[in-house]
Amino acid sequence: MSDITIGDYLRKEKYSAAFINNYLIPMSAAIWSTPPDSVALDFPASTLIRFMHNHHLLQIADRTQWLTIKGGSKYYVNEIIKNMKEGTTHLSTPISSLRRLHNGTVELSTANEDTWFFDHVILATHADTSMSIINEDLSEKEKGLLSNFKFSSNEAVLHYDEKLMPTRREAWTSWNFLSNADEKSNVNNQVSLTYWMNLLQSLSEENYGNVLVTLNPPLEPREDCVIGRWSYEHPLISADAVQAQGPMNEIQGKDGLSFAGAWLKYGFHEDGFISGYNAVKTINGLTVAAPFDLISPERQVDQVNAQVRFMLYILQYLRMNKVLISFVVIIASVYLSID
Repeated sequence: MSDITIGDYLRKEKYSAAFINNYLIPMSAAIWSTPPDSVALDFPASTLIRFMHNHHLLQIADRTQWLTIKGGSKYYVNEIIKNMKEGTTHLSTPISSLRRLHNGTVELSTANEDTWFFDHVILATHADTSMSIINEDLSEKEKGLLSNFKFSSNEAVLHYDEKLMPTRREAWTSWNFLSNADEKSNVNNQVSLTYWMNLLQSLSEENYGNVLVTLNPPLEPREDCVIGRWSYEHPLISADAVQAQGPMNEIQGKDGLSFAGAWLKYGFHEDGFISGYNAVKTINGLTVAAPFDLISPERQVDQVNAQVRFMLYILQYLRMNKVLISFVVIIASVYLSID
């Protein structure tokens, strides 16, 4: 299954259009901020299924609760900056170019024409940005690997216009996928969803109203409800990108350069952290250790527990619907007899 896309897999196994269009594509597009067509056609099936298994999305019962950091990602970024030595953090300082010199050092030039020299540089930027910075100094191997990673542009709008939430208040949740059959909508082949920040960040509705963030709104929110707009680039998890992630280790730490970014795995903040940690370990002469245990999210499939969870779910469902418990024993026996 390693080479098959999710679109091909769904067609091969004859999944219904309702399941594809109303569940799997919205779920995947929302998680990865990926255009729905890209999810259906080019997302590697094994990557998607492995991710869903790791995050307990394939089980009906005993699903784990996803957590958020209070105050959002800005909170942990500020905590990191606070622990940096004074004068070592240079914000709003774009790097225009990079050169590897014959003496083994790396030269960085800034947009305002300042020049700095380092023994080693970690490019914690998107792959295409790293390529543009290295530019003419890019090796053929680096170019061949980095060019496999693509990114999509998304606009995020902070607002409080409730027309970009489900019509029924009972259907509101943390992430709300938006679809629009109107050909005149603003979005063409882009994921559209609204984050309900009150639920995600425990914001008081009484104090703040309903705080909403809509990614690529299919319809413009009322201008008097808009607080701000931002543009983001998100990695596209394609078959080419997944196949290039492993070989990236061949260029890490070579000639004074390492690469880091969430695009080196599933595209999430945790992946960005792990890639940065691994990049530091590629630097000769440095010994690093995380101040906490690093636990892999990769889970093995536990068939016995999966069967038990399935039976408990059926039991709960049948009890709710007042069906004879003896029927559960029949279902359980049949299920356990299936290889």
